[in-house]
Amino acid sequence: LEACLNIEVRWVEGCEEWVKAKKMVKEASYCKALDKLECLLVAWMFKMTRLNVSGTGYKMHKHIGQSLKNHSKSIQNAITAYNEAAATLSLPCQKITWDEIIDFSYLLEFNILHDTHEDVHERKWAKPQNQLLMSRFFKYIRAEEEIAWVHVEVKRLLTHMVDEEDEVCGRAKEVEAEDPALALQLRLYWKERAQYNSLHRSCLFAITKLALIMQTATTGQLEPMLRISRMAGGSI
Repeated sequence: LEACLNIEVRWVEGCEEWVKAKKMVKEASYCKALDKLECLLVAWMFKMTRLNVSGTGYKMHKHIGQSLKNHSKSIQNAITAYNEAAATLSLPCQKITWDEIIDFSYLLEFNILHDTHEDVHERKWAKPQNQLLMSRFFKYIRAEEEIAWVHVEVKRLLTHMVDEEDEVCGRAKEVEAEDPALALQLRLYWKERAQYNSLHRSCLFAITKLALIMQTATTGQLEPMLRISRMAGGSI
């Protein structure tokens, strides 16, 4: 091995080459422990996100919950390995605990992940102020998309409430002569629904009063908004 590596003088403990190699081994062990912890954290966050997705069935919830339980044990073992590797460095890195991990929601909050094989601390995107700026920028971009969807959803919800009123009240009138009991139940049903719809209309009317919403509203979207203003505060 020494011949293959062209080592003329055998290394002994304490020599310069020995110290450099020992440092490299410690750093490699640290990076390996960090990479494993990072992979586990990414997988854990994806599973947490899947657990909170609407439409996930009971069996899937149970399966993901059991998987998260097993995954948590793996993360705890990885944390222990990471702390042990971090303690051996010449400049020991911060230790982490399981309690700190479970409080984090985004990978951005894991500052230890900056310590990869390549030092990225001096990169522009690694600066806290730049991270905050990027986060706010993308939130602003997403907010513009949400504003466009607000107009669509406001119109859909209002249209649904108006159509439901016409449908239920119309059916009640149709069956009143033949089945007064059914007509009464339909009116009682609508009386309860109208109370909730009144609250919805108040919220929708408040949305149309927002300056940004009014500025981006198009002519085709004004009709349901005007209908809201006429119907808000009144009972059907």
